[in-house]
Amino acid sequence: MKEAIFGPAGMNLDGNLEAHLAVLLYLGTALLLAMGASAGLYFLIRRRWRWAGRTALGMMAVMAAYLAVLAGFSLGSGEKVLAPGENKYLCALDCHAAYAVVEVKQEKTVGGPAHPVAARGTFYVVTLRTWFDGSTTAPWRPKTAPLTPDARLVEVVDEQGRRYPESREAERALAESGAESTPLNQPLLPDASYTTVLVFDLPAEARAPRLLVSQAAPALLIGNESSWLHAKTWFRLGS
Repeated sequence: MKEAIFGPAGMNLDGNLEAHLAVLLYLGTALLLAMGASAGLYFLIRRRWRWAGRTALGMMAVMAAYLAVLAGFSLGSGEKVLAPGENKYLCALDCHAAYAVVEVKQEKTVGGPAHPVAARGTFYVVTLRTWFDGSTTAPWRPKTAPLTPDARLVEVVDEQGRRYPESREAERALAESGAESTPLNQPLLPDASYTTVLVFDLPAEARAPRLLVSQAAPALLIGNESSWLHAKTWFRLGS
């Protein structure tokens, strides 16, 4: 993925436009549309049909311009695949939360003797680190102010584009066997981190699997990787 415009140098971001600017563009467009809707309703009530029509055309132009810019940034993005240990920053209004794959194991069975779970293919047991990068905070932010990560989309995709969700059964078996794993939405303080164990059941024919960790909800923010047509930043799982 191309480095974000005005973004911090050397950081693998989930977008190619500075997060605050993307939010301002989104909110500004929403404000213009709200004002247009109010004006259009006023003109309709006053039966000023010509002005109501012009207002509707203006709103359509604003929407078209925003979608065109969104599509332009998406089409101008490029995929990137990160090696183990490399951080990916997910940005909303800030870019505090960084994620990295620290370990990948391939297993046929997971869990303890009391509740073993066998894979239909091969389990990819991924240890994902979540880190609150304290260097990204403003000087006035209290060091005791925690960050609660937003909901995340987590899935594996192979080279043929087939998608694989987490194996919840295997993850429960690992948890019951005593494996340490912290939920991805656990709050954390600046410079603190924790690890989460994710398990995916991949068939034998799956090649070049890559892990995607991104915003859970589709985004309408310009330059965000969860937006329409935008390329992704992946984590490499295979050698």
